[in-house]
Amino acid sequence: MWMYKSDLNYIIRILFFLGLVCSFVPATFGSTGCGGYLTISAGITRSFGVPPGYPAYSHCIWIIVAEPDLHARLSILSFSGQTYGGDCVDTLTVRDGDIDQADLLETTCGTVSNTVVTSSGRWLWVQFKSDGSDSTSSVSLSLTTVTAGHSMENLTNPLAACKSFEFQCSNLVCLPRSYICDGFNDCGCMENCDESDCIGLGFAPLTQLGFSAGIGVGMFIFIFIFVWLWEKRRRRMAKQKEREDRMKEEGRGRPSKNKKDDKKDKKAKRKKMEIYWVS
Repeated sequence: MWMYKSDLNYIIRILFFLGLVCSFVPATFGSTGCGGYLTISAGITRSFGVPPGYPAYSHCIWIIVAEPDLHARLSILSFSGQTYGGDCVDTLTVRDGDIDQADLLETTCGTVSNTVVTSSGRWLWVQFKSDGSDSTSSVSLSLTTVTAGHSMENLTNPLAACKSFEFQCSNLVCLPRSYICDGFNDCGCMENCDESDCIGLGFAPLTQLGFSAGIGVGMFIFIFIFVWLWEKRRRRMAKQKEREDRMKEEGRGRPSKNKKDDKKDKKAKRKKMEIYWVS
C-alpha cells in the first residue's frame, strides 16, 4: 500500500508540473513592428515597410487612404520573396480597396523592385506574410498620391465599422473577439492589436506546437500509469479480500476443542449403553 501511495504522489507531481507548463504556453510569437492605418496627403511621400531580418511568421497589414480627390500610389522599392516546393511562402499582396476581398492589383513572392501600383479610388490594402524561417531581406515601400482629375467626394469608405461583437485593431481590421490572444497575429499589426497585451514566453509557433505535443504525450503517459497503478491496486485488494474470506470460511467450519471433547464423550457414552444392553 505504501508503494502505491508513493507512486501516486509522484504522478501527481508530474501532473502539477504539466499544468504549470500549460499555463505558460505562449500567446504571442514576437513582434514584427509592422502594419498600421496610413493616411497620405498631396505632395507627401511616406516610406514604410519591414526592416531587414524580420522574424518568422511575420504578418503585416497596412490600410492606406488618400485625401479626397486623390489616388494612392504605392511604390515597391525592394522586396525578395521566397518559395518552397513551387508555393509562395513570403508574399507581398496589394488590393484595390481597404478590405481583403478587394480586387487584386499585385501579388508576388519573387524579387521585385521599382514597381508602382495605383488605386482606382482612395484606398489600398497591403499585406506581407512570411513563413517559419527567418530572413535577412527587407520590405521597402513608398507611398505618394496622384490627382484623380475628377471628384471622388461621392465615394464612400468601403471599410465598414466593426460590429459590437468584433475587435477593432489599430489598423482598423475587424476580427472576432475569439481571436484575441490565440497565439496568432491576425490583425497584422503590433500595437493595440489582438496579440498586444497577451502574456507569453515569446516562443515561435513550432515551439508552441512542440509544447502542445509534449503536453499531450505527458497527459497520455500520466493516464496510462494512473490506470495501471489503479488496476494493480484493485487486483491486490481483491486477492486480499478473497484470502480473508477463505480464512473466515475455514475458521467457521473448524470445530472448537471443547466440541471435539463433547463429541468423544457422547460416543463413549453411546458405546457404554450398547455394552450394557448386550450384557
